Amino acid sequence: MLLVLLVAIGAAAFYVLHRTPHSRAIPSIANVPGLSACWIETGKTFSHFSVGMTAGSILVRHPAGDLLIDTGNSSHFAQDVGIYPFWFRLKLASLAGQLNPDVPLPAMLRRGGEDPAKLRWAILSHVHLDHAGGLTDLPHLTVLTTREELLFANDPGAQAKGYVLGAYGKVLPKPSAPTLQFEAKP
Repeated sequence: MLLVLLVAIGAAAFYVLHRTPHSRAIPSIANVPGLSACWIETGKTFSHFSVGMTAGSILVRHPAGDLLIDTGNSSHFAQDVGIYPFWFRLKLASLAGQLNPDVPLPAMLRRGGEDPAKLRWAILSHVHLDHAGGLTDLPHLTVLTTREELLFANDPGAQAKGYVLGAYGKVLPKPSAPTLQFEAKP
């Protein structure tokens, strides 16, 4: 067990010390007129350890309309996973469920001075529970993501494993909808 722990620590240190420079770059948006961004932390877990996890959203304010990048977890998580057997709900609750927001995303946005009804879009990096779940709290948003993610979200196998929830089908576009295409370039 100690050997596994030492290997894991060594691998993490190697990654931090040898990752490519663009992975550490902090983007500057100061030169873009009218653009601002704000981190909205929707949930955190393991915060009593030195290494914790957070889930959240980035609120981007732009003259053409405000948007969210990811939406964190759903404030209805317990109901969303209610279709699964008890043991599976327990697994989901111990992982993604730990990132549940204490306050629903719309209320957090209001605290930050944003009217949730005026948001136009949500851009999803991917459709896992802790990135797309908050859409159930903001069903009016136009969702933008890749075709691969929409196909994954509608895959019964992915839903059966709890990677995505069937409840998202009400708020995610169909795979035939217009999608984003990301380029793998720094």
